[in-house]
Amino acid sequence: APAPAGPCEDDTGNDSPRDVTRPTPAGPKFGGVFHKKAWNAADGFDLCLFLGDLNYRVEGNRKAVDMLLQRGMLDVMRANDQLRIERTAGRTFPGWCEGTLSFPPTYKLNRGTKDTYDTSKKQRVPSWTDRVMWRTAGKGAVTCPAQADVYTSAKGILTSDHLPVVARIEARVEGARDAVPGDGVHTRPRLRTGMCIPI
Repeated sequence: APAPAGPCEDDTGNDSPRDVTRPTPAGPKFGGVFHKKAWNAADGFDLCLFLGDLNYRVEGNRKAVDMLLQRGMLDVMRANDQLRIERTAGRTFPGWCEGTLSFPPTYKLNRGTKDTYDTSKKQRVPSWTDRVMWRTAGKGAVTCPAQADVYTSAKGILTSDHLPVVARIEARVEGARDAVPGDGVHTRPRLRTGMCIPI
């Protein structure tokens, strides 16, 4: 589910009730690791992916952002991206990685178009609201580079006022085992070091 639309208490989107980087609430009690103070959902796994409509916006007015888009000045737009600002300041998603936003904003488009931004009365500022981020446990069996192999929008899918975002991330699993042909009934494990898994 997307984060709440519109300005939040601190106007950054950080007030989302689904912010997985915030501590897990005390209840319901699952016991053990789930009740540990300041624990968050991502702490319990070697690799976590977080993707969806986070509702972070590009700060600026519509006229200025339209001019930046016309001139291809995505670097200026990235510098004013609320999620980037908040992550850089360490206020949200600490330790998470995201690919470079080298594609045009994916929100808010007129439905059925791939590059006509909101022409309604609201004139919403074009932004990258849909994101893909990942985090590894650090000392776990899974490692990932800080950049995605591919991070882009799917311009051929025009069923929404958002363009879908696609990412491919290389994950290395140390000591992973996979099956090799055995006796036709059972498989024998074979040790793999550095197996790559496209995500």
